[in-house]
Parts: sequence; structure tokens; C-alpha cells
Amino acid sequence: MALQIASGSADAGMGIYSAARLYDLDFRPICVEEYDLLIPEAIWNTGLVRQLIRTLKSKAFRERIEAMGGYTLDRLGEIIDIFS
Repeated sequence: MALQIASGSADAGMGIYSAARLYDLDFRPICVEEYDLLIPEAIWNTGLVRQLIRTLKSKAFRERIEAMGGYTLDRLGEIIDIFS
């Protein structure tokens, strides 16, 4: 949507701050979205999942997301619950 607005084929649309910033567009937030990543217990202890959690908790990843703008990183990489 941001590209369409920037190119003039749309006047307005729903999108995310980082895309609006990329195209130097005005942005008006309308809500805060929260996302959780659910990981099946059967693969919880695999190397790929452990690496994913390390990446989410890493300083480098946090810095890259902060540089994009528009994201709240208060609970990034936090394990909320483990259930079967």
C-alpha cells in the first residue's frame, strides 16, 4: 500500500509505520497490535527454535527492528508459557 500511495495510484491506505517511513509518507496510528509466536512442544527443543529465540533476544536484532521504527519491543523474545 505504501508504494501505491508514494507512486500516486492511491491517496491513503492502511499500513505500518516502517513502510510509511521508507517512502517518506505521513502516518497516523490507529491501534497497537500484539503478536505471539506459538511453537509446538514437539519442536520446542530443536536447534532451529533455540536459534530463533536467541535471535529474538539479541542486541543486533533489537537494533535492526528499532532502526525500522514503529515497533514496541518491550517483550521481544519473552517466553510467556509452555503448555501441551
